[in-house]
Amino acid sequence: MNEKDDKAPATIQEKNDSNTYILFGKDISEIPCFKNSFLYGISGGIVGGLLTFLFTSRPRIAMHAGMATYVNVTLGYYVYCRYNRAHDTFNAVKMQDVFQKAIVFEGTEKLPTLEKDKTLSDV
Repeated sequence: MNEKDDKAPATIQEKNDSNTYILFGKDISEIPCFKNSFLYGISGGIVGGLLTFLFTSRPRIAMHAGMATYVNVTLGYYVYCRYNRAHDTFNAVKMQDVFQKAIVFEGTEKLPTLEKDKTLSDV
């Protein structure tokens, strides 16, 4: 027998259901930009709260500043990330259409006019 035959076949590990968190009927691990938004928001809130406490030495104001920073950074980055994701998706669909047209017209007289239009320059 070969050494390769002695090894057990690869097994597919099932996803552990205890680690899934449902928010408004959706698994939050599958929402794009959700994890990064909260990580940046938490770190921004901690930094904002600590800096406010260092400059004012007032814990209540520092907590309010930390929470305000957390909310603003989380929402701001989420909106920014989703906008970029939508923009990239739109450009990908546009590129697919251009590539399909190029494939269809390849070897014909229309291909040079498709290249002169510079359809890809704005993508």
